[in-house]
Amino acid sequence: MLTSTPDTDLRGLQQLIEALHRNGTPVRPDEDPELWRQLASAAGALFAVLGDALAGTDDPRLALELAGTARGLQHQATRMALTAADRVAATNAHQLDPAEYEQLRTRAADPARPARRCSGRPSFKNPAELLAAWLHIPFPEARQQVLDAGDLVGRRDAAGSPLPPRFPHLATLFADPGYNPEQVRAASGQLAKHEPADTSFDGIPCAPTLRHADGRTVEEHAAEVLRRRPTARESERLVKTLVNDAAADAATSTRAALRLGLHRLPVRNPRCREYLLRVGLADAERLESAIAQANNPRTEAGQAARNTSPDDDAPAEPAERPDFLPDDVEDSARWDPEQPGLEPTPAERALSALMDLVGSMPTDSGARKKIRPRLVVHLQVEDLRKLAEGHAQTAHGINLPAGELRHLLCEADIISAVFNAKGQLLDYGRAYRLVPPAMREMVLARDRGCLVPGCCAPPGRLQIHHIKPWYLGGTTSMDNLGPMCDSHHHAADNGEIQVVVIDGLPYVVMPKHIDPEQKPRRNRYWNPGN
Repeated sequence: MLTSTPDTDLRGLQQLIEALHRNGTPVRPDEDPELWRQLASAAGALFAVLGDALAGTDDPRLALELAGTARGLQHQATRMALTAADRVAATNAHQLDPAEYEQLRTRAADPARPARRCSGRPSFKNPAELLAAWLHIPFPEARQQVLDAGDLVGRRDAAGSPLPPRFPHLATLFADPGYNPEQVRAASGQLAKHEPADTSFDGIPCAPTLRHADGRTVEEHAAEVLRRRPTARESERLVKTLVNDAAADAATSTRAALRLGLHRLPVRNPRCREYLLRVGLADAERLESAIAQANNPRTEAGQAARNTSPDDDAPAEPAERPDFLPDDVEDSARWDPEQPGLEPTPAERALSALMDLVGSMPTDSGARKKIRPRLVVHLQVEDLRKLAEGHAQTAHGINLPAGELRHLLCEADIISAVFNAKGQLLDYGRAYRLVPPAMREMVLARDRGCLVPGCCAPPGRLQIHHIKPWYLGGTTSMDNLGPMCDSHHHAADNGEIQVVVIDGLPYVVMPKHIDPEQKPRRNRYWNPGN
């Protein structure tokens, strides 16, 4: 029987728990931080031993018991993660002095003295950026933790005074150990997508706006659904139905519930990209008009969409219904891969009409001018021998097969960038104090994105950083330039991030509180093989 852990026995663990509840009230970490650290260490060691013990059990009953225990721990971890995100935001932890971060990586905090904060611009823009660096998680995940904490744990106004969470009914369920916090958090996320941004910090009252037909908030109805303890799939379906019904009803819908725009969907097939387009009624009429003309073989747009004359009206062969279409979408919206000799489907003709609109822009005379794409083609030296089969990747990370590349080269402005075996550009161009557009494109062709590992800022938001500053004798040459987003560019100028050149390529050394190893690294987000 398990009776002890490496650090303390079970009796000692129980004593720690009792010591942290003096007179029935939990002791705050800053009142006795060492006691909290002992408990966390003992608890971690205890469950590590439990996991090791389970690996050798032959009793299915014990396996099921520990599976239930693990699930309960996951629920507690979910609550603790959002509580921690709330505390990080409430204490403005992103404003700590960089020396404090580095010290926290190596030794425990000393609450006896006040925390040192930045006297000027902080190292991180916001709590989410700090959480992403501190926990080594993607920024969208850290940002979602902070947003969920405001919806389910608590908020603050500009003066730092506490405010209740935005979704009070769901917040009650989230804190109740009898309910699954992950289901509550999922329901909160669905509602948050249809609510305006939280403005409580700016002093503007912010409460749920999406309402049910009976006048109560959809958030209250969602809490009632979860109190019935449905399965995760059922709760997702029921809450989604509540939200969609309220958003579709003119009497209850809000502007935030519409969420118009063009949204990128996850890449599921490397040969194509998927987008979700949601437009208002006026724009919908424009699209419907373009689609109708593209589907009419007697119009100029319809002939262009078919690449045929009005007399070439051969019937199209039927196509299978794609699996990505929702159930309520009619079969006419099917998709056929490009095949010679087949008439385009209605969906393909609609896409052709849309791309004609996207590919042009109005001029001063009222006519529409065709937009010529700017294509950066990445070719290795050996690829020059087989240009017809060359592998190409756009500046936005889209891989182009040879056929697509040849088609796009016919109408694009071409910027060539030839690499040697080490990934260095063979042509460095001239040196200027200000980076000329052509050299900027060459820098982006080499590095693809921001130099900082994990940063996913798109190419259009990047600035060109002088590794050795111009005022210290640095030149505007390829071996002294690197792309960075605004935030990381500022950090590099302040010396918080170091950029070093190894074999002609720029590498980044992050601060010790982010990377204790201080190892030069390249950003693999845009080019995993580089």
